Amino acid sequence: MALVDIPLTLILNFALIRSCPRQNIAAHFNRSFLLGLILPGLQMILLLAASIGRW
Repeated sequence: MALVDIPLTLILNFALIRSCPRQNIAAHFNRSFLLGLILPGLQMILLLAASIGRW
């Protein structure tokens, strides 16, 4: 799953920074940090759903 999530995080962070280039570095950091927390959470949900589906 990391093979998909790492490039996806890179692409989404790039798009977020390019969408609002005039924001300060702290705002970009906060948005990227939150995205970095959300995507692994989604991966965990998908992993749990896949493991429950195998029962």
